[in-house]
Amino acid sequence: MARVKHDYADAFSAALAEQLTRRSLRQTDLAKARGVSPAYINRLANGGSVTPESADMIADAMNATDEDRRKLHVAAARARGYRI
Repeated sequence: MARVKHDYADAFSAALAEQLTRRSLRQTDLAKARGVSPAYINRLANGGSVTPESADMIADAMNATDEDRRKLHVAAARARGYRI
């Protein structure tokens, strides 16, 4: 049986993109809603270091459900190298 190597480096990027798409939002919409620069959101979306606070900030800006907030936190942890 072949061993599958998981690459979690883009975990948060994928989770964020999925949630933005589901809500018909753009990164610039998210940045405006939280009063941060579009460059900051873009950096997070492209592999920047995502803290739990950053994940919460994004979840708040999107009015995320508890389940969606959890998905963002798990993805952020995976992006930081934790195997959850």
